[in-house]
Amino acid sequence: MPKTKAADAKQQLQVIDRDLYHLRRAQWIFSKRMIKIGLASWLLGIFMFLLAVIVLVGFQVLQQTFSVWIPLIIVALATPIVISAIFVHKIVMKIQRLERVRRSLMERYEKAMLKRVGKMVSEG
Repeated sequence: MPKTKAADAKQQLQVIDRDLYHLRRAQWIFSKRMIKIGLASWLLGIFMFLLAVIVLVGFQVLQQTFSVWIPLIIVALATPIVISAIFVHKIVMKIQRLERVRRSLMERYEKAMLKRVGKMVSEG
């Protein structure tokens, strides 16, 4: 028996639902990992910066240039968060696209089912 439009739409819906589930799960896992890695790299970078300045120039320079390096540290903290947000945004856009496709498939499935029921009623 050949596949009907309703069966085809139902199968495509199942595929999209599975993809949406995996994308949403990946989004959370990715977000957590990116933030952890970003903060770890920030802390390591701060430590290396302070160590290098203290070893090469001395502690006095840090006190004298306080107003210069504090904003740089804040910008350095924001960078991994911004990068994470950009990657997560890409995943969110893909999820939204799949949800639009899912809605259109659901409408197609409902129309096919209504057409099928209409035929059954007119025959019966």
